[in-house]
Amino acid sequence: MYDLSGLSIAIADDSAFFRIRTRTAVNPFLPVIMVTSHAERQHVEYAASLGIHEMLTKPIAAKPVYQRLSSMIQNPRPFIQNGAYFGPAPRR
Repeated sequence: MYDLSGLSIAIADDSAFFRIRTRTAVNPFLPVIMVTSHAERQHVEYAASLGIHEMLTKPIAAKPVYQRLSSMIQNPRPFIQNGAYFGPAPRR
């Protein structure tokens, strides 16, 4: 069993989002950090709707990764059930 899933997406396409759906369907409590160079609003919103916990935009450095991991541990998001969606509550 894994404690964390990191996913680097070079191209924001259906296959990339399929990988996210697969991971969150198997274990919706598995924290998923998505790293991508595609930070367009529609990609961010769609990835969030699939249950990612955090998103980092390339290029990345060690400090932001550490900060996100620390935040996920110290301030875990509550999980919600909203229709067919079950996963981390969106940030407000």
